[in-house]
Amino acid sequence: MKTIFYNIALSVMILSCASDHKMESVAVAMEEADIVVEKMAVPVAIAKPDVTAYETLATKKLQELYDLKLLQGQHPEFTADIDLQLKKLKEAVLQIGTISEKVQIKNVVAIVKQKIDSVEHLQVQFDLVTTAETKKDTITARIKRKRIQVDGQSSFETKLLFIKE
Repeated sequence: MKTIFYNIALSVMILSCASDHKMESVAVAMEEADIVVEKMAVPVAIAKPDVTAYETLATKKLQELYDLKLLQGQHPEFTADIDLQLKKLKEAVLQIGTISEKVQIKNVVAIVKQKIDSVEHLQVQFDLVTTAETKKDTITARIKRKRIQVDGQSSFETKLLFIKE
């Protein structure tokens, strides 16, 4: 009886591990390179992402930017490490003042979208929400996409950098 049970359990485990995941769309965020990779099953006729996908990415990166600035203000001993992370998110000439309290990014909307070669510039309007007030602000995001091969599959690498324009 135990042998039959073990054989059935082993068969189920082998079958579940061997399922085909090629048609699944996966987004992988690589922290060090700040890259988003989308795996596609068919390498031809890959659709371009809509503005909503860029707004979602911009929301995440803006929140990360303001969180790093808050951390830098609260812990100046980590300034060198935080500056390295900030360089991945923004140009050096883009100045963001000192942040003294937690900021929440809300209502991110792309106002203007321009494409120059393989680089897109997205003018983003957003709300900076603190406990005391809500301010509207805008920033420009430079988005670079390029096609890459990952495990024999055609994918895209997407990088976002906030710039002064």
